[in-house]
Amino acid sequence: MKLLDKNMNWAIEPGEFEVLVGSSSTGLQAKTSLILEQAN
Repeated sequence: MKLLDKNMNWAIEPGEFEVLVGSSSTGLQAKTSLILEQAN
């Protein structure tokens, strides 16, 4: 996930995320999860 930090700089937040795909919150067609790790 790329987002703006408190200093308005682009940052990648490590963690586990769930991705939901559908036409609405009640019409979900697919879901998966992913883990972003911080590079060394």
